[in-house]
Amino acid sequence: MRASRLLLLPALLLGPLARAQTPASPSASGSRAPAESSPSSAVVDDDSWQAYPGPVSPLPEAQVTSSAPPTPPPEGPSPSTFVLPAPPPSASDEVLAAGPPLEPNRLGLLGARSSGTGRVLVGLLVGFPFLSARAVVGVLPQLDVALGVDSVYGMMNEGRLGARLTLLDGVDNGRAALGFVVEGGRALFLRPAEAEERGARYLSGRRNWNLQSGVVASWQGQSPRAKRLFLDLRYQLAWDTEPLQRTPLGGLPPASTTTGAFLARAGFESPITARTSYVLSFGGDFHRRAAGSASFMPAISVGVVSALW
Repeated sequence: MRASRLLLLPALLLGPLARAQTPASPSASGSRAPAESSPSSAVVDDDSWQAYPGPVSPLPEAQVTSSAPPTPPPEGPSPSTFVLPAPPPSASDEVLAAGPPLEPNRLGLLGARSSGTGRVLVGLLVGFPFLSARAVVGVLPQLDVALGVDSVYGMMNEGRLGARLTLLDGVDNGRAALGFVVEGGRALFLRPAEAEERGARYLSGRRNWNLQSGVVASWQGQSPRAKRLFLDLRYQLAWDTEPLQRTPLGGLPPASTTTGAFLARAGFESPITARTSYVLSFGGDFHRRAAGSASFMPAISVGVVSALW
């Protein structure tokens, strides 16, 4: 009995091992499908594509986007764009932009340079003590004839005739000129001499007939609208045909007397256009004989000068 039990013990131990090494036949399994074909019994690898949800497959490198903000495009034209440089302005373009050149104004009424043959200039000056009007006609290239009138605002009116001769023109590159002037006229007074004390005779220093002569120098810059500076120095000789005896015991006065005065004027003519200029003149009259006239009388005038043709 005990020996039979000892013989059965090795059989019991080797039986399961033999069954595990012997393949199962199809008939033994019946209609049941093999274990490998059953999805439920299949062993799935975690690293295979069948794992769900499993790890997310990485995208290709070309589709990977960065979390950094996009780089802005460079300013200015792209390197592929070719911009032609602007051509430099030519001399003709500069002339068109600046306009036509200005016509120079060289025609003056109070300077030393004559106006030229056939030219006519007119001028009007208002000031103290005179109100003056002039017209200058060029009869020769270097000679002008002047007609005009001077007035102490109605208290004295004098018609004037004169001439201007250009002696030097072209000094200092044509900008400086020197001329000789002469002018005279007959003065008509509103009041007679015996009824006048500080009237037109006292202010103007003129008498019934007056003659002036002297020199005038002028200078003008090269620009078309440069000012013409002038200096006019003259001596005036006046004839009084109705003199008065100022002293009680002086006896009868002579039929006529003469008085002299030095006249000085300076100023400028400033061109506005090619034909028109405005004028400023200032100076004074120094009378040699103070009887009936001021020893010194200041003078100032402003006005306009224009060329008719």
